[in-house]
Amino acid sequence: MNDLKQCASIIGLTVIAFTLVGCCTAPPGQALTEVQGLTDQQVIDALAQRADQVQSVMSSGTMRIQTDDGGSVRLDVALLASGNDRLRLRAWKLGRAVIDLTRDGEAVWVWTSERASDPDEPDTLAMLPTAAQLDLAWRLISGQLFASPPDRVEASASSGLVAIYTIKEQTQATPITAKLTINRTTQTIRQITIHDAQGLQRASYTPSGYRLIDGLPWATRIAFESADFAFEIELDEVELN
Repeated sequence: MNDLKQCASIIGLTVIAFTLVGCCTAPPGQALTEVQGLTDQQVIDALAQRADQVQSVMSSGTMRIQTDDGGSVRLDVALLASGNDRLRLRAWKLGRAVIDLTRDGEAVWVWTSERASDPDEPDTLAMLPTAAQLDLAWRLISGQLFASPPDRVEASASSGLVAIYTIKEQTQATPITAKLTINRTTQTIRQITIHDAQGLQRASYTPSGYRLIDGLPWATRIAFESADFAFEIELDEVELN
């Protein structure tokens, strides 16, 4: 798996980890409030401040994964997370576990039902990235990336803005570019796209259905797409802090 495919896989998994967030409520939250007249820096500061407010998460939802033949598979998912470096994600179908992902500090473990039933069967999830790469994806998805100023900010359609970051980590051979499209009036992320060194888009993450939960805007629907896989998530029951 090359660096860009690893990044896409990281973001996909971390999307599950971070966006299954909110306060225990069904249906989640209330309609968002809108604020007019904020500067670009005020919008980015608002996103950075929210990223510091989540300490622990317990949640559940459903995930629909697109298959190679054009069909889809529906899974139930559950998450436990604490801080930035502890995570337990479990997915199952018809009551049978199919994926179990655990991170504890620098250690990352993964179990799949296919691997358990046939140890000789190649398992792409066994190629999961390191904890350092998960940290990078967490900064992208959670908004912690906004703690540092973007390389540049551009205007977008529908009263939005695009924050652009060039990211170079030790685990990556070449830099990648992350473009985060933001709704200025609600200070929410509308889309994240990942581009390679040649400018080609390799992955996209699209949150929608934002609701105000415990005073914070959170997406209730999430779509992720890359060259390797695509999935959608809907939230049902979630608990924050």
